[in-house]
Amino acid sequence: ERWRAGESLVGISETIDFPPCNLARLLLPSLLPAEAATGRVSKILADPESLIRVPDQEGGEGLARLASEVRDCVERDHVSSPLVASVKRAIGLEYESILYQHLESADLAFETEGELRKKGATKTPDALLKIPFMMGDRVVHWIDSKACFCSEELYYQEGVRQFKQYVNRFGPGLVIYWFGYLEGIPPEDGIAISDSFPSEVTRL
Repeated sequence: ERWRAGESLVGISETIDFPPCNLARLLLPSLLPAEAATGRVSKILADPESLIRVPDQEGGEGLARLASEVRDCVERDHVSSPLVASVKRAIGLEYESILYQHLESADLAFETEGELRKKGATKTPDALLKIPFMMGDRVVHWIDSKACFCSEELYYQEGVRQFKQYVNRFGPGLVIYWFGYLEGIPPEDGIAISDSFPSEVTRL
């Protein structure tokens, strides 16, 4: 109702302290013609101008305004926009490559996530060691690379469940948060946390 009354998506998002792109994701299905909304929200955020090509019984003015405002959401959202997601993916791939370089330099044989998926695996770490190694008193069967800082909230909301699946399937492993992690995160069985590749490993 506020948008139809003339208030912008960005303006609404600022008053409710909510990321603009997430607001657009929630509202687009109700603002678009039914045939245009089905399965297209992500595509519209990636290409707002595609809205202008959608048939509109009101002559296109409403969709032209919506396209302009979705574009503003994408440009101003530094948290949840498709551009931010693309940058995060690129950084994630860069640090996966750094992990693989460390493993190769240490002469540790491993399979990548891509190689494991080709074998039909679904939930896979970034690297599965063909022969585990010891890191201090811990055995490491797998390593997962995270190009971010780990808070306790992030660890428990987005990490632990995923890592426990790896532990159940492959045994204990290591998660590297390259940008650091909050000291004092309670330990979980089978999950070691570090902010760098281990400087010393003992082959088994």
